[in-house]
Amino acid sequence: MEHHPSPHLPEYSPDNERAAQLEKDRQYLLFLLANDLGYDTRDISISSEHSDIEASVNPAHYMITIPPRQECQQPGRTVAIYPDITLVFDTHATQQCRPEQHGSLESCTKEELLDLIKQDPACGLELPHGQRFTASMVDALTHPITEARARITEAMELEQKHHIAQTRRSLGKVTIHRAAEELRVAPQTVEKALDDPVIREKLGKIATTQRGTELQHLLTPPQVAILAEHLQSTPPPEGYRTLNGIAKKLGIGGNTVRRIIDELNSAGADIHGKEYHKATGLSYRYYSPTDQREIESWAREKGLFTPAPAGYLLRTAVAEKLHATYATINHAIKALGITPEQYRVRRQNGQPSHKRGYHLSPKQAEQVAAYLGRSLGATVR
Repeated sequence: MEHHPSPHLPEYSPDNERAAQLEKDRQYLLFLLANDLGYDTRDISISSEHSDIEASVNPAHYMITIPPRQECQQPGRTVAIYPDITLVFDTHATQQCRPEQHGSLESCTKEELLDLIKQDPACGLELPHGQRFTASMVDALTHPITEARARITEAMELEQKHHIAQTRRSLGKVTIHRAAEELRVAPQTVEKALDDPVIREKLGKIATTQRGTELQHLLTPPQVAILAEHLQSTPPPEGYRTLNGIAKKLGIGGNTVRRIIDELNSAGADIHGKEYHKATGLSYRYYSPTDQREIESWAREKGLFTPAPAGYLLRTAVAEKLHATYATINHAIKALGITPEQYRVRRQNGQPSHKRGYHLSPKQAEQVAAYLGRSLGATVR
């Protein structure tokens, strides 16, 4: 019986998620330019670059060149949109200060663009993501870069002060448990902070009240604000992910990501991540976008995103269908000189799971069955 393996299904890839976000950011910027700043989008130049590593049709980033507008004295800008960061450059100033080896902004890598900003902050800036992104983008497009950076920094500082002031106004004298709820931490975290002599000195005298047989601490709004500043966590930079976050993004298991990191480091890489502490006192290790790209590239090279073609069976499935032991199947495979291939295992609903396993093609499964003098029946077609 001649068997014709089914063609491979489209390979799963996180590229689609990044491409969708890039396209969303591109469309949003064009909408902002046309509706808020009055630009004719036909005058705007858009170029895209693709990653050689990923060999994908999806763009790795967009470079959008916005011409100057003399009538309202809006300077020319070049906006580089990446999945994890957005950079805005003064096109004219960049041409004056850019090192000769860089050629044009379009030919620069993201790292080179960031170095350019570091070397001459007046050339460009990185926009903060979050609620102030739109306002920051408008500032960067309509003001000199240095002035825009100052305006953005000032606005963020004012928002932080407003948040602290609002916290002080909204909280009355509260118990430790109530303060913990407002600060979104565990009560034990507040108690641990109160045991710190340095924090205790800043807090001053803490009132107490007797409730039943229990003596409870009562914190004033200023004391809660002090705790809020002490417990405020420093989030990782934009685009950084934990090991489990990388696993979820790539659609593979956390242990698989850990093994990839170990193998890359064994081969000379330097992927160790960086710890960032949260207000709870716990610390988590985060990996940079560069580390993530190395991990993804290795995973793609090893075929971790490729699901098993239709009709392919795991060795364990072949053993079950032939009512044989796993050792018997392995012996037959070795005797026949068959080399199973690794693919992502398919769930019962046909979707690829995080697990990988060695599979036999329909023809190979039939060969094993014939070797053992058994039949797969109508299972493999």
